Amino acid sequence: MKEELVKNESIESGLPESFCFEEIVDAAQKFIENLSLEVRLFSRPEYLSPTGIIGISGPRKMKFLYQAQWIANCLAAGNGVILKTDSGKGLREILKKLDFPQGLIQIIEGADGELNPIIAGHPGLAGFIYSGAFAPSGSLIEEVAKRKKKAQFFLGAKNSALIHPDFDFKKNIKKILQPALVGMGQLDINTHRFFITQNIEKEFYETLQNYFRENPIQSNFYSEGFQQATARVVSEEGKILVSGIPTFTRDLPNCSDLQQDQIFGPLFIVTSVKYVHEMVKWT
Repeated sequence: MKEELVKNESIESGLPESFCFEEIVDAAQKFIENLSLEVRLFSRPEYLSPTGIIGISGPRKMKFLYQAQWIANCLAAGNGVILKTDSGKGLREILKKLDFPQGLIQIIEGADGELNPIIAGHPGLAGFIYSGAFAPSGSLIEEVAKRKKKAQFFLGAKNSALIHPDFDFKKNIKKILQPALVGMGQLDINTHRFFITQNIEKEFYETLQNYFRENPIQSNFYSEGFQQATARVVSEEGKILVSGIPTFTRDLPNCSDLQQDQIFGPLFIVTSVKYVHEMVKWT
């Protein structure tokens, strides 16, 4: 089962299977196993009756690890979960293997346009969490407003990682890149921009290039928006630092369109500034 999950994650994201095993599938399974132990500490039936049901609708490319994390947040608050995802097979298998208490987590599969309004407006749900494209969010906000239910909407952002010059980025480059690569820039919670200071610029560029030279990613990922954005790098006065999948750029002005646009693809921007406080200014 785990081997199949690793293979599917690798094909979908274009990431090496070793990375998918360690950073996505194995991490998620350990997360759920720990969660299962916590749930069983409260084994009396009254503790296993949720105080509310939360509907979760993730993006089309919702990764296995994030499914586990979002569910855990809801359960920790005493709620049950209805998860809408494109594929819940892996999560179902793990929950079954752990003999997880039935009823706390329900998984449904289907297209966003068909199911999201139903989940958002269902009178039996106490809350709704949505992560995805901005365009359909208006009608969903209307649905939750009608019911006066609590909701969270993650509609896209240029999430940034600020790398302090005193931090050992050479030793931790894999951990720095993990929030970007798990999801390949397609998730609203991915890191999209990396800020560094000029005094570490050369070393950071070399470390980044060496990482992908030693860990090449073979991928058939294709997105018209990603291809168009990559073609705009030079016209917006930027340079390609790492080409292919993923693509890393440098020297893009902070006022450029690519610094602002949501690409939903593996195009990441490295920006160098003179002082640490400037990193905070531009995030």
